[in-house]
Amino acid sequence: MSNVNCGVFLGIGWWSRTNPGKMTIYTSFSSGTLRTADEFRYTVAHEFGHSLGIGDAYLYNNASAANDMMRWNNGVTPVVSQLNIEMVLKAWKTGRFQNFERIR
Repeated sequence: MSNVNCGVFLGIGWWSRTNPGKMTIYTSFSSGTLRTADEFRYTVAHEFGHSLGIGDAYLYNNASAANDMMRWNNGVTPVVSQLNIEMVLKAWKTGRFQNFERIR
């Protein structure tokens, strides 16, 4: 499958514990260049974070670390942060999708 995006997660607007959404992960760029194993693995981790109830960290300035898996697109090896774990637990406790707080 080929696409300019790394992956697509459908479900953010209607995420719930019983309906976490659907993930599509692309193995190549629209140019046809295959993703490396690391790029694919990082993308899967990021998109899986959405299915657990966490929003994107790279959309705006927030408290996430530079290597946070929900921020990944900056060339560093992503990690699951303590903040990610806390957000997943809150999402599943409250039944509400968790977005990163904006810092002004």
